Parts: sequence; structure tokens; C-alpha cells
Amino acid sequence: MTTNKNDESWAYAAQLSDELKDLTDTGVLLGGSIPAEVLFISSALKDAPESQNLIEPDALDALEKSLDALGYLENSYTILSSVSLGPDNVALDLPKELMRLAIEVIDSVSIISLDKKSSSLLFDAYEQQKSPQFGSLEQILGRKVLILDGFAKSLDNPKEKQLMWHALKKLPPEQAPY
Repeated sequence: MTTNKNDESWAYAAQLSDELKDLTDTGVLLGGSIPAEVLFISSALKDAPESQNLIEPDALDALEKSLDALGYLENSYTILSSVSLGPDNVALDLPKELMRLAIEVIDSVSIISLDKKSSSLLFDAYEQQKSPQFGSLEQILGRKVLILDGFAKSLDNPKEKQLMWHALKKLPPEQAPY
């Protein structure tokens, strides 16, 4: 029996759809486009679960502009909340097994962790022995991982904003291998 590329594409899309539904049914909160080149991980809901924003709107706007300036395709990101909402909209840390599963299903080439809490949960999920350091570019299972801290708060301070931009420049888009 032969299959064509179109059949394989539809099968992949159906499988991805099922996996994403399973994730959201277990409380994983996602936004943006899937699949995408970049995965943002944020704990913004931890501070304001009633807002339902996975990333603060001003921070998301700045991240979109940064990706554009670096040469990424428009809307080439997914957002993963490192917290889920429990009873009474109480924000709970995403269990490490669930965080790792979500990252593997989303399967982005690059990850940008936007805050200390998300970075710690990410490192725990992948059993990394070292502590995440601001501005460092790490490799985790073949993915480039950029560690940021306080991205949203940095937008109010020109010096901190410049430090964030300098860190983001470490993560240019992958180039096609041809």
C-alpha cells in the first residue's frame, strides 16, 4: 500500500489535534499558533489568574515585534502557561510530567522562558542539574532554550528592556538547510 504526502499531512494534523485536545483536557493552557517555531513559557497567570492572559498584552506585543525584527515568520509562536487553573481559578504549577509532555507535543525548535518560575519548572521537567541563569542560551534535547526573567516588568525600564533585547538576539530563527 502506498501513501502520499497529503495523506501523511492529514494524519499528522489529526494526531496533533488529538494530542492537543488531551493536553487541554488535563488543564494545560495554550495560546498562539501550533505548530510554531518558538514556544514562549510564562507564569503570568500565577500573579493574575482572573485576567486569563497567558502573557501580559504589552509583553506579548513586544515579543511579537522582537521576533519580527529577528526575522521570524509572523505568528510563529505558541504560548504555554507554566501554571494551570484549579478550583476557584487558583493558579497551580503545572506538574513537571505534564509540562514536559506539552513541550514535546508542541515540538517547537526554540523555547523562550519568560520568567524565573517558568524556567525553574522547565528545568525540573527535563531534570536539568544546573539552575537556569538569566540570558543564558541552553540546549535541552536538541532545542535551544533562552532563559529570561521578568520580561513583562522589564518593559517599564529602558535599561532592562535593552538587556532583554540583547538576550533575544541570541536566538535567531533557524535557517533552512538548503
